[in-house]
Amino acid sequence: MIISTGNGEMEAAVDEIGFHISRITYRQRDILKPSSDGHPTHGGAAHMIPFANRIRNGNFIYNSRFVQLDRDAPPNAIHGLIRNSKFDLKITKNGISGITRIQNDRFPWVYDVEIMISLQENGFAVQYHVKNLSEDDGPLMIGSHPYFLFSGSWSIHSRSMREMVCKDSYFPTGEFLNPVESLSSAQNRLYDTPFRTDGKIRIDLGNISLKMVTERMPFMIIYTGIFSEGTSVAVEPMTGAIDCFNNGIGLIDLKSGKDFRCSYSVIIDDHN
Repeated sequence: MIISTGNGEMEAAVDEIGFHISRITYRQRDILKPSSDGHPTHGGAAHMIPFANRIRNGNFIYNSRFVQLDRDAPPNAIHGLIRNSKFDLKITKNGISGITRIQNDRFPWVYDVEIMISLQENGFAVQYHVKNLSEDDGPLMIGSHPYFLFSGSWSIHSRSMREMVCKDSYFPTGEFLNPVESLSSAQNRLYDTPFRTDGKIRIDLGNISLKMVTERMPFMIIYTGIFSEGTSVAVEPMTGAIDCFNNGIGLIDLKSGKDFRCSYSVIIDDHN
């Protein structure tokens, strides 16, 4: 089931499976590239909880406990455990909210997850709320995977973006390259690349610009690989670095009975 809502200027559609945001429009213009194959992380905006991107070899040790996850991107685990989870959706005053529970045989913690998308006159915000229902403290990372459509070219600007040095293509070493203030399609580089930012990013997409502001999500993946289809750039805010369950970079230690909140917002300028 997909639920849609709007305020005259902005409209959003959310699937009960994974709370996948399949469509966002501004003045009837699509902001997100749809998924061409139905896979939630190949279009729209998917949500990645309790981890985002990859865990090397699908395993980690947390508080002396060894955990082996499904290797759904062999030999690694990828994109969390809620992509196929059913959410209870409801229309709110300004958007849509949904709740689900992570209770997985391979992940020995139980988390309640609430995701909310709220629509503004010229933008939207996505909020995350996760609570640990387990008796033990648990690891947490949250990420989002929106694909933004561009016209002709794209560029990304921030006062300080630091690319993370990676080993074996994906996995950060903890080292950073020198800060840069902009990235663009003119550089003819294929991105599947992690960065750390100051949480304020401008995304120019040809005839519109986006201002993204993140709260407690200082890491980011820029992706222009095969699933962006040459028409979009994925800008993926995250609370931690890739494989943070192993390398500890940005890892959230979610105490028993405690919760964690984070968010990102996007303001749209259509240059009119």
